[in-house]
This record gives sequence, C-alpha cells and structure tokens, in this order.
Amino acid sequence: MANNTPLASPGDPYQTWYELAPTGDVTSAEGQSQLDLPLLLELYQPKVPEAAFMLDYHIGNGIMPMRSGGNPSEIKWISCENFPGVTSSEVRRVMHELHIQGFLLINNDGSVSETIPKAGS
Repeated sequence: MANNTPLASPGDPYQTWYELAPTGDVTSAEGQSQLDLPLLLELYQPKVPEAAFMLDYHIGNGIMPMRSGGNPSEIKWISCENFPGVTSSEVRRVMHELHIQGFLLINNDGSVSETIPKAGS
C-alpha cells in the first residue's frame, strides 16, 4: 500500500483501488499510452490505487504536470526523462517507487506534487 495514502483527501484518486490480474501491457482505446500493468502489480500489489494509473499515464506520455511548491496554483510541465541520476529505462519504476514512498502525490486534478513523507509512514 502506498505510504502517501493518508495524505489524500476524501473523493480523490486514492479512494479507488483496483485488483489486477497479471496480463501484460495494454493500450488505451485511443492508443495514447501504454500502461505497464505487470510493473504496477509488482510494485503496488495486490491492489493498485487509481492515482498509480494516473501517474503511469503521465510517464507513458513522457511529461508530467508538476504543481509548484512555492505557488500551488502554478503547474509546470516537465519531462519524465529529466530526473537526475535516472536513466530512461528506469524512469517508470523510479517514479512509481517515489510515489509509493510518499515523495510524489497525485492531486485530484491529476497534477503531481512533491511531498515530504511524515516520519513513520
């Protein structure tokens, strides 16, 4: 279970969870991006929050709407490839691990915020 779940508010993407069966990658009906279901299952098992699917969608598209810490109403679109010390082949796994550890929070509008996890969570 993602450590950042307690930071979520009612009605947000942390309220809906899905149980996945191992199947492989799928493409959305519009063919927009591929979700890595085996990775999501491995990292979030046995249930995956809706927020993880939202994060994976951003990663699949290569850009992420990051909410500014200094100005919460400002969103900057950043490349998922621009994280120091992370190779392109590791991006998807690393981003989900940061999410699970509570360093990334998916907001109700789908934007992403950096967080500082609470001690002991």
